[in-house]
Amino acid sequence: MRSNQLRIQPLGDDEYPDEHRTIALRHVTKEQSENNLTRAFARAPEVLDAFLSWAINIMTRTTLPDREREIVTVPGRVSGQVKL
Repeated sequence: MRSNQLRIQPLGDDEYPDEHRTIALRHVTKEQSENNLTRAFARAPEVLDAFLSWAINIMTRTTLPDREREIVTVPGRVSGQVKL
C-alpha cells in the first residue's frame, strides 16, 4: 500500500541553513533551490551537492534520448510511484 506522505520531510524555512542554500545555489536558481526535493536533500548537504551535480549533468550534458533522460531524472518514476 502506498502512502501519500513524504518519507523524508523537506526542511522548513527555519530549518534550511544558509550554507545548505549556498550549496543548492551553486547548481540551480533560487526558485529551484526552494522546492521540496532540494529541501529534502538538504538534510544531508554532501548528498545535496552530489545529487544536484548529477542531475544537472544528466539534464544538460547527456546524449540520452529525451524519454530515457526523463525516466532517470524523475524520482517518482525511478521508485515506481509513477507509471510510464
